[in-house]
Amino acid sequence: MASMILKIGGSLLGETGFLKELAHSLNNLCEWDIAILHGGGPMISRLFRVFGKENTFINGLRATNDETIDLVEMALSGQVNKFLARKLTAFEVPAVGISGTDAGLFLAAPISSNAPAVNRVGEITTVQLDVIFSLWVNMLLPVVSPVAVDSAGNALNVNADSAAYSLAARLKADTLIFLSDVPGIRLNETVVPVLTPEILKNGIASGEIHSGMIPKLEKGFQTLDSGVKTILISTWQGSGTLENLLTQKEVTFTQLKKGIHDAALD
Repeated sequence: MASMILKIGGSLLGETGFLKELAHSLNNLCEWDIAILHGGGPMISRLFRVFGKENTFINGLRATNDETIDLVEMALSGQVNKFLARKLTAFEVPAVGISGTDAGLFLAAPISSNAPAVNRVGEITTVQLDVIFSLWVNMLLPVVSPVAVDSAGNALNVNADSAAYSLAARLKADTLIFLSDVPGIRLNETVVPVLTPEILKNGIASGEIHSGMIPKLEKGFQTLDSGVKTILISTWQGSGTLENLLTQKEVTFTQLKKGIHDAALD
């Protein structure tokens, strides 16, 4: 059975009708093994403000330390994860909310144990798929929070895009789709349908691709090398978006491809 990782940005969760339309698409794609991995940046930021914590980003990653990791886990694994699982289940998609800490799904290491501001920001080192396969074999949809665990059992905040790449690479997924509030990668004020490493290089040189987008896209090409067949970046465009992205018709998106030759194959 073909497999798909669907990464949903936190900015989409408040969109009217999004989850109902998504659930309809998921039910239409019963021939796929699908797992959802979600972000939740707006919810984390809101919780930080409530508790008087500063929202700080370093190289595109949210600064997370011993004082704030519980808030991150509350927002991602508690609020956002269970909200998604509840709503999808209500729309007749049997969803199970888990996090990367469950059954050691995402084992990670701190990106810098010597920097107190980011000592709970992690990078995934190992993906253990048992919990994903257990849910799939029982016809259940995994909804995954990107909070990971280290070798000592401590929670680590992992960038959701990075977690999606790691999960897709470990599965050698057929398709990885990123859904956020932007329809794709814009160059010269136009969404490009195909992004190759050369086009990425030119976009960085022109300044149109910058900051956190650079490592995200570079990781995308590494993930293609790992065996993932298709990576698409898009936004929700109404009922049937997911089906249309899979057929690459009637929707706007950017597809990552390794070279001009690959792009010409379509």
